[in-house]
Amino acid sequence: MLEFTVNVKQGIAILWTLIAIVLSLILVLTIGYPYIYPFPWQVSVGLFFGLLLVITLPIYLFLVLWQALAKAETA
Repeated sequence: MLEFTVNVKQGIAILWTLIAIVLSLILVLTIGYPYIYPFPWQVSVGLFFGLLLVITLPIYLFLVLWQALAKAETA
């Protein structure tokens, strides 16, 4: 049987990505609540992916910095 392991950095990335997806969905779905559909669905999809990028980018940059510092420490 194949063993499945996740280290701390991968766990942080997975958890933060799931949180970002939920937050992006909530923001996109509630942004036009009083008007139901104030703009076309293409704008909603673009807004979702834009928010997802803005929310996930800092944590992935943090993980890259963490990895670079860990490699610099061992060298």
